[in-house]
Amino acid sequence: AQNYTLKILTYGAASAITLSDFQVDTGSFIPGGAWSLTNVNNALYLVYKGEAPSIAEFIWKPDSNGVWSLAGNWQGGSAPVPGGATLEFGGNGATGYYSTNDVADNFALNWILLSSGSSATNLIAGQSLMFSGAGAGIMLDGSGWTTLTNRIGWTAPLSFSGSGVGGVTMAGSLTGTGDLSISSYGPVVLAASNSFSGNVSVTCRGEGKLQVNHLKGLGTNSLTLNRGTLAVNVTPFKFGDAGETGRRGLVTGSSSVWTNKTAFYVGGAVGAANNTLAVTDRGRFLAANLYLGEGSPGYNSLI
Repeated sequence: AQNYTLKILTYGAASAITLSDFQVDTGSFIPGGAWSLTNVNNALYLVYKGEAPSIAEFIWKPDSNGVWSLAGNWQGGSAPVPGGATLEFGGNGATGYYSTNDVADNFALNWILLSSGSSATNLIAGQSLMFSGAGAGIMLDGSGWTTLTNRIGWTAPLSFSGSGVGGVTMAGSLTGTGDLSISSYGPVVLAASNSFSGNVSVTCRGEGKLQVNHLKGLGTNSLTLNRGTLAVNVTPFKFGDAGETGRRGLVTGSSSVWTNKTAFYVGGAVGAANNTLAVTDRGRFLAANLYLGEGSPGYNSLI
C-alpha cells in the first residue's frame, strides 16, 4: 500500500486547526483504501492509503457493428463488464457503426471517451447506462458525431468535457441525481425529455455549446451559463412550466449567450411560481418574444 496526499489549505501559524472540526465524505471517492486528514507545517492534507486504483478500459473496434457482449467487437478480445470501467468509441472514414449494450440494464461505468474522426454518425444504443464515481462523465475528443439513445443515469456529478470539436446527441432520457456540467469544445445536444435532479452548469470553450431540442430537455432544474452558448431549439420554451417552482437561470459574462428559437416564458403556466432569469455582467439573452409570468399567478421575475 502507498500513501497519496493532497494539500487542501494552508493557514497562519496563529490559526488553531483541529482535525475533529472537519469531516471527510468519501461517498463519491474511489473505492477501497482508507481516507484521513492530517495537518503538517501549517497545512491541511487529505490522505489516501491504499493501492493506486486500476481502471479497466474497453475500446470498441470501429469496423464492428453489433452487441457489447460479443468479445470480438472489442480490441483485445474482452467484452466489458459492469463496474468502474472506461469505454472508448472511436472510428474514422465515411461509414458509421452501431454499438448496442446488451450486457446489463443500468450498466455501471465511470467514463465514456468519444474519439471518432468519422464523417458519419456513430450510434450507441441498447440498455441503460449508470455513471458513478469521481470524475464520471463523457469526453468529446474527436471530430466526429455520436448519438446515444440509452437512458442515462448518474449518482455523482456528471460532466461533458474534452477538446474535440465533434458533438454528441443525448437522445435517451437523463435521469441522474447529481449536477450536470458542460465544458466541452464540441456541442452537446439534449434531445429527450429529461428528469435529472441536479443543476446545470455551462462553461463551454471554443465552438462548444449546449443545444436543447426538447421542451423538457433541461428537466426542471436551475442553470448557470458563464461561458459559451445555450441554444434552445424548441418553442415555446417555458422556464417554469406547470407546477414548477424555484428555478433559477443565470447568464453572466460577455462570452455567454442564451438564444431561443422564438418565444421564451419565465413562468407561463398554472402553478409556476418563484422562477427567475437573471442576465448580468454583459451576458446576452435573445428571444423573439419574452413573456413574464403569463398564465401563472405566482411570482416570477426577470433581472
